[in-house]
Amino acid sequence: MNMAKDPFHQLDVIRKASQKGRVITDCYRLMYRRELWIKAYFRLFPEMKQPSQEGNLTRRLEGIITLLRTGNYRFKNLCNTHTKKIKKDYTNDYLVQEVICIILDKVFAPRGRAYGYSKHHSEHKVLTHIQHSWKGLTWCVHGNVGNVRCHLNQTSLINYISKRIRDQRFVNLIQQALIAVTRQDSRDIYGKRQQTSLPLLLEDIYLDRFDYLMEKQWKYVIKEFDQPGDGFTPQLQYIRYQNSFLIGVRASKKCVRMIKQGVINLLEHEFYLEWKKVDITHMTRPIPFLDYEFCKVKQKYFHQTKGNDLPIQESTKSYVIQLYISKKMVNQMAFQYGYGDITSFQATPRKKLLHYTEAKILHIYNTELIRITNYYKLAMNGHYLRPLYYLAKASFIKTIAMKRKTSYRKEVKRMSRRKQGGLGLITSHTKDQKNISSLF
Repeated sequence: MNMAKDPFHQLDVIRKASQKGRVITDCYRLMYRRELWIKAYFRLFPEMKQPSQEGNLTRRLEGIITLLRTGNYRFKNLCNTHTKKIKKDYTNDYLVQEVICIILDKVFAPRGRAYGYSKHHSEHKVLTHIQHSWKGLTWCVHGNVGNVRCHLNQTSLINYISKRIRDQRFVNLIQQALIAVTRQDSRDIYGKRQQTSLPLLLEDIYLDRFDYLMEKQWKYVIKEFDQPGDGFTPQLQYIRYQNSFLIGVRASKKCVRMIKQGVINLLEHEFYLEWKKVDITHMTRPIPFLDYEFCKVKQKYFHQTKGNDLPIQESTKSYVIQLYISKKMVNQMAFQYGYGDITSFQATPRKKLLHYTEAKILHIYNTELIRITNYYKLAMNGHYLRPLYYLAKASFIKTIAMKRKTSYRKEVKRMSRRKQGGLGLITSHTKDQKNISSLF
């Protein structure tokens, strides 16, 4: 494969060739292009607007590229690295892993309705597809493959990558990066979660083979149960979002059980993953997926038809997919965020936030509530979130009262005076004016 002048154009060529089933070559030489490294740097550190804040970026990138050209680049081990060199060494490792991730993301594009860890694949997009395309299905085989990272077979993953990429130097570098990822601590030198997205992408590539085998298997099952004489053609829809998968089927119960057993055999014998969570549910019953629940319900539609003299109003029934939020999930969110017990409606102060400023505490509560509201905007029963909002409001007041060492009632009166119908908190105070912020 001839190298293009623009590396991003070359990545588009790789993506199109991979979608056609062709074997990809020359991935390692693509890592010599400095434009990819600059993109990887700003993906890792978006707050660094000026490269000078992180040192001489050009010199660092040229040094890494030179080591890759000569084949002398090695991922650092935390146990053998001095404390002063940890930051520089691990930044270089993250850069290499992120460039690998940029290339692999084009080679292993999502297959069909398999949604990986990319930012472009939102949960709402998947749920909307289910609402529009799953109306005619009867059964659903659903489950979760569990923790892929703990059960990931590295040899099987590298063999699968080498079948799609015929570049031994690039495959060897991926293998070294995979060993470094499993060796590194879950928290990096900055005290945050690991910044590179390579571990998640490798998990998704590992499950890409699962998608391929699933597609191959259900075609065999549908062909086995398709009887041309009875006028009934089985249908199947498959969706995987990260570790959760759904198989919607319009067929007999025997066919659905056969599909479930095939999924269990794949997870147990091919991937050594958990299979106890695989279950069969009728589409008219609630099916959990992505912290939602969806089911198929009948809905009446009224329309007018022309009669002899007057228009006649007729009603027709059809199935629609509706999304819900369960009470169990609301209880889990109240416990997860530390708002308190929603069943007895006992709010608790969040002691871990007491060392923050009052404006920061207010910002944390508002961010959490806005995130919850935006995520569950597709739910038909959004009013189930109201008790959670009231509990969060009481938890916020108790947290501020504990920080100020006053009572709950005093803080309610003090905040209610500033905002009519809501709670107001002074976030900044000058001689001329007061800035008052309100709780969501």
